[in-house]
Amino acid sequence: MAYRATTRIEPTEEQFKELFDLNMNAFWEHKAYTYYDPKLVFENKEQFRDRIWEWLQHHVTFWQMWWEDEELIGLRAFMPCDVAEDSSGAYINTATDNGPIAQIVGLSNWQEKTMRTDIFLGKPDSKGTKAWYFDEPEIAPTWDNKDGESVYQAILDHGFERAYSAIHGTVQKKMLWENRHKLTGFGSAYDIFLQYGMSYQEERQVGFDLEDNHSWVYRLIGGESMGWPAHHPLYHHDNAKRPEIIPRPYMETRDDPNKPPEAPPVPETVD
Repeated sequence: MAYRATTRIEPTEEQFKELFDLNMNAFWEHKAYTYYDPKLVFENKEQFRDRIWEWLQHHVTFWQMWWEDEELIGLRAFMPCDVAEDSSGAYINTATDNGPIAQIVGLSNWQEKTMRTDIFLGKPDSKGTKAWYFDEPEIAPTWDNKDGESVYQAILDHGFERAYSAIHGTVQKKMLWENRHKLTGFGSAYDIFLQYGMSYQEERQVGFDLEDNHSWVYRLIGGESMGWPAHHPLYHHDNAKRPEIIPRPYMETRDDPNKPPEAPPVPETVD
């Protein structure tokens, strides 16, 4: 069975709800997506799901979707990093100037060039397992399937330069950390974990704690191969050994030798 990824297709409401409902127990019972208990905020599971879908429609820049042949088996959302993370209206934002990303990038306009991944939804493939999102090479963020649909090309095409993930659920933290050495899938060895996280609303720095369900763990998507500095004091010392840098995907708009160079901007005149 052939796996592939797309970044130019958006899920339908029906596709999103099908995948969400398959993961409903993790979200509704175990708070895998929200830092609060959704049962205390929403009247029922369907209202919770529908509110998240509505919120994503307003904020997602592009969707990365994974297919096994023509069957949609997973997706995740990419959006500007300065969008607050909470669909119920609370202001929970990992992209503040006192957070770790600002310290790493060190640019005044860093938020304008940085994306964050949001929800991930997946279902078993034809083998009956979800292991595909750790084991299949086409799932790795550095994968270039030569058809213009790589996640890095989508990031660049939308005017951004890099992306990170902020994870708070203990199950998600542990799964990603335990698979950090893999060159394939979400456990990509190219991703870089930070040595500390932040508490909600960026109020204070906290340690790297996989058991804490009330703090963020940060993961820099693709590492140096996707726009992040090669080294920084904030990087976790137990990251996977960095593999060779993957070149960014071929982009016709940038790499075609027959494409005429763009004219430089006309300087403004001062009277």
